[in-house]
Amino acid sequence: MTFPECFRFDLRRPRVAHTVVAFLAAVASLSAAAAQPAGSKALPLIQTPPDSAIAEMASVPALHGLALANLIASNCAIEGLEAGDAALIGGTAQVVAQHLGVGSDEYFSVYINGALREFGAADACHIHAASTLSLASSLKAQGGAVLNRAELE
Repeated sequence: MTFPECFRFDLRRPRVAHTVVAFLAAVASLSAAAAQPAGSKALPLIQTPPDSAIAEMASVPALHGLALANLIASNCAIEGLEAGDAALIGGTAQVVAQHLGVGSDEYFSVYINGALREFGAADACHIHAASTLSLASSLKAQGGAVLNRAELE
């Protein structure tokens, strides 16, 4: 089976790869959106930080921090965290994983499961709130953005 030209992506080009990864992250979040009632808010549309920033942050500890911060931002009430920040953190985690050559199986078994173990602590939201807020601010300072924030609020 061959795909029409409009569905072919050159994933060797970093900007195309980041766009595809962000799109796939958005598609993955649709399952959660399907459970939302009609009339609920829009899904976040994000722009991850540029390639240079991704290359600088691409490390195993950073990926672990992004995975944990995504869980915290998605599940905890954090003062100062803005609408769509969890999606920005999660999308950036996916791009960093791709940059490191981490496949989806490894990402879920190592990074997400590791983050879930830390998130399971009774006071995880309190412990990790400040670092999650700081990470979201850092991603925005490096060029990351939630492009449709007004629709989410």
